[in-house]
Amino acid sequence: MTDLSRRATLILLASSALLPTGAFAKTVRIGGRAVWLPDGWVVEQTGARFEASSPDESSYVVANERAMPVEGLAGVNAADFIFDELENVRGATDKVHTVNGEQVRTVTGTGTSEGDQVKFWFRLATGRSNLVTVLLYADSNGLLTLRQGTIDRILNSTGA
Repeated sequence: MTDLSRRATLILLASSALLPTGAFAKTVRIGGRAVWLPDGWVVEQTGARFEASSPDESSYVVANERAMPVEGLAGVNAADFIFDELENVRGATDKVHTVNGEQVRTVTGTGTSEGDQVKFWFRLATGRSNLVTVLLYADSNGLLTLRQGTIDRILNSTGA
């Protein structure tokens, strides 16, 4: 191996170390949107819905595409979507804000899934004349490994 090829190899290895975690992650298309998921998550997609789980099954994402109500984001009863997946939902915050130049609605709180306590983040975003919902929830083990940057990236990735 020549000096030049050794240097090129070292530069390549060093630059690959600078790639962000999850650089080889995947996106799942739904409702004209792409939802980002970390590498290794398992996805099951059925029509206008997908479910994904982390490799250790401690964190989950459920995304749906539904018709947009005439009232827009404010006219959506977020509890209907959340209660499809979780029980005993409480302590929720609900706010409309702007992400990537678009108005979105985010609801956070706690609940239970199959008897386990979970924390959840729920995002409503508009698609092409439709509504895209993303519910991310994690049990106590998931909360230990799911970083805020990953949570934000999943929720904020619904850009077209």
